[in-house]
Amino acid sequence: MRHRWLLIVPALLAAAAAVAYVLWPEPPLHPTGYTYHVRGGFAGFDLVLTIDSAGAWTYHDGKDTARRTAGHLTPEQAAALTRLAQEVDWPHLPATFPSQPAPADELFRTVEVRTPQRNYRVTVGSVAPIPEPLTSLLNFLEGVRRDAEATLPPRFGLVAEGPTLYLADGSGQKKKLVGLEQLPATFRPQGGESEFGVGKDGFGPCALSPGGTRVAWSTVGLHPLVGYLNLREARPIPLDLYFEGGIRALSWSPRDDYLAVQVLSPAGGSTLRAYAVARGTALPFPAREEFPPSAYQVSIAGWKDDHTLAFRVQSLPGQPSPLAPDWTWDLKKGQVEQVPR
Repeated sequence: MRHRWLLIVPALLAAAAAVAYVLWPEPPLHPTGYTYHVRGGFAGFDLVLTIDSAGAWTYHDGKDTARRTAGHLTPEQAAALTRLAQEVDWPHLPATFPSQPAPADELFRTVEVRTPQRNYRVTVGSVAPIPEPLTSLLNFLEGVRRDAEATLPPRFGLVAEGPTLYLADGSGQKKKLVGLEQLPATFRPQGGESEFGVGKDGFGPCALSPGGTRVAWSTVGLHPLVGYLNLREARPIPLDLYFEGGIRALSWSPRDDYLAVQVLSPAGGSTLRAYAVARGTALPFPAREEFPPSAYQVSIAGWKDDHTLAFRVQSLPGQPSPLAPDWTWDLKKGQVEQVPR
């Protein structure tokens, strides 16, 4: 009997170890650093973000050594990054999540997490399905990268020549983005009931998104049209038509979620409009009645964060002065506030 127990005990221990392996959670990661690499795509990106355990980061463009910057995460951001990295099941991730089928000019994102024990690394295709925790981590790192990118001179410029809009790089080489002939002949303004002829006298203000993946464009004419295109597809997507007036400026939010438009009025003033780009819906300016374009010029002054637009108000000659010159518009809440002096 004793010999039989000697044979059974190892088997029981092995089974218990197997159960413990399955049920007992692995110890949390303690990252010592991160590397986030974006490469490929329409623009041929080679962009590298590195972050150490203290939250200090560096960012550089592998194709232009002059485009580099550095900074530091806030304590809250550093803690959030650690938590997001710990939520990913690194030991069971494949080395690559390929896109099926792979799109043309595919963009690849690679993240490496370094720990005292080992390094974990995974590469994701631009349209590959991936686990939600990995998505959250990549979105966080992409947000840091885009904020860093926004502090650097743009890699590309937009050039309008006659009926064509081009993307130009630092060497002067140009690639056609869109021509006026590709835009619709008529379009219905958001909230309107009828279509009007699209103004096609040329291209007006245009803007490259901070992430470098989208271009907002506008046209010139009696009824200017505003829209955007994704660089990977180069297909114009109209957003709205303006009845008379014109477009003074376009501005992307830091994460490309919103597009703000400064609209000139035939009366001489200007107002604002904004769009939630993913939905293609217009967000009405909450202060239009307070600052009608017949009496005020409202201009874009930049972005406070990814959903808060700063703007400045000036009265037209003979009109009362505004309560304050500087304001913000929270696009999520649909509210405007004065900026304290």
